[in-house]
Amino acid sequence: MSPRGYISLALATGIALIAAIVLVIVEQIDASGNRRGGGLMFAELAERIADVQAIKIETPRYSIALEQLPNGEWISTDRGGYLVNGTPLDQLVGGLAELVEYEAKTTTPEFYFDLGVEGPGEGRDDVLVTVTADDGDILANVILGYGAQSIGQHTRGGMFVRRVDEDRVWLAEGTARPPAFVTEFFSMLFTVPGPTVGRVSIFAGDTMLLDAIKVDFSTGDFELEYLDPSVGPDGATAADSGIRGLSQAIVSTTFVNVQAVEDVNVADDARTVRFVTQDGLSLSITLADLDGNAYVIYRVEAQPGSPAEQQAADIAAVTDGWAFELQPGRIITLNRDLARLFDPPVAPPPAPLEEPAAPLVPIPAP
Repeated sequence: MSPRGYISLALATGIALIAAIVLVIVEQIDASGNRRGGGLMFAELAERIADVQAIKIETPRYSIALEQLPNGEWISTDRGGYLVNGTPLDQLVGGLAELVEYEAKTTTPEFYFDLGVEGPGEGRDDVLVTVTADDGDILANVILGYGAQSIGQHTRGGMFVRRVDEDRVWLAEGTARPPAFVTEFFSMLFTVPGPTVGRVSIFAGDTMLLDAIKVDFSTGDFELEYLDPSVGPDGATAADSGIRGLSQAIVSTTFVNVQAVEDVNVADDARTVRFVTQDGLSLSITLADLDGNAYVIYRVEAQPGSPAEQQAADIAAVTDGWAFELQPGRIITLNRDLARLFDPPVAPPPAPLEEPAAPLVPIPAP
């Protein structure tokens, strides 16, 4: 065969091979249902995304109502108007606006539970999201169900979705999920390194119960400056590990809920734990209550011109006027039994008993 014939044969073989590969790919795409569907699930939201002003989220773990301020920041209206992190909300709204009607599914309510679109309730993972515009129009009112694996490999993923005012369940292309935990809406309040704490005082109302001063920052040793007689005996000494452990309540402080300070109850004998750092920061934490849940109220001070003045201002900016529900472990730390914070005085050893005198030896008569 001539060289030209070999070239012609090779070209024909290559073309046939490419055609076969394309045919296989097309068949695979068709078999996987990898076809983009109809229009947007929430076309009006996509058109008016700049008009979004309020969002309400109900999940199995939490519910929250949010409102966007004119400056673009978001607040939680059901938590006294506390400022929240807007990034998860931007992601949620953007995800909803990009959901595509990929495939119409069931209209039978008996199947809603299996797809996660029945609605929030006990024993269900369904999520309800309502997005409202600044003029009051509802741009999206939707139940977000389970993710779907049957949508194909070459899409943006999929999930089952049901508009609240419709019976139809859709397999939507795209993903829209709010945070799994409400704490993701809130930033860390502050952190005070434990080794910098130089004084710890505990009060019941206005009555001081214990006052301990760190006498050696290299070893972390404390001495008791005062111990109320109702708490422990005179001569007791500081239990260094117990007192140092209290500082765990102020390191990397986060919270799970927040309310306006006037909405919580503070008992007359409420415990207050006050920490004073070597830089002059004074941070007091008072325990409060709301519907049976423990909250804390922070009060922070620093001498003008001291190294801690700016730190005190930063803490006050995010805590003044608010009461916070902390993680259970931090509440347990602040409520630590006072008996674990001191060691009773060591009793002196008993005096040795006097040995009885030896009996007199009788002297024989002459």
